[in-house]
Amino acid sequence: MQKGFLTLSERSESKGFAPILIIILIALAVGGYLLYQKQVKPVATPQPVIQPTSVPTISPSATDSAETANWKTYTNSKYGFSFKYPQDYAIKEESERVFYIKNKENNVFALWIYDNPNNLSLKDYESKNTNEKTGFGPFVYYPNAESVKFQNLDAYYTNEEITCLSKCGSYIWITKDKIYKLTGSSKNKPDQILDEILSTFRFAN
Repeated sequence: MQKGFLTLSERSESKGFAPILIIILIALAVGGYLLYQKQVKPVATPQPVIQPTSVPTISPSATDSAETANWKTYTNSKYGFSFKYPQDYAIKEESERVFYIKNKENNVFALWIYDNPNNLSLKDYESKNTNEKTGFGPFVYYPNAESVKFQNLDAYYTNEEITCLSKCGSYIWITKDKIYKLTGSSKNKPDQILDEILSTFRFAN
């Protein structure tokens, strides 16, 4: 018999053993896979949550948001209003009707309150209270100001505020006997903080 060849009986025995060997190998493979699955649990990939598209409003509405939730609150009992402002800012009452909201980076926002007992329009109020010689006045009337909605009040927005050293915006609104003007700009977020401060305004009445 030549070396390396099997006899007929040896071939028969090898053929009978082959299926058993295959079954054993398959069993070992399945067992190994199941053991691996138990040890290494797949991490579920988070699926993105699709938020419904909201219709943008033309001005900030009076509602708290995640950005303003931890802000400080200023309350003025005399005029019956309150608003929130960032943690790193401080309030300075320059006078009874002028308030500065400022941080260490010299980002400044200002709130002015003007008495308007006759409920004049902004244009008429500006005309009546502007000094003819100096031209200095309340600067509440801007012909190109955008009309906006703010707590069902007549309100306007302008980015042409002339009391700022650099370009900034102002919101101006009228109550039954007052005119409010919120002005300012942040270097990092030009109008965002202004909008967020306005969105937290609350009136007692």
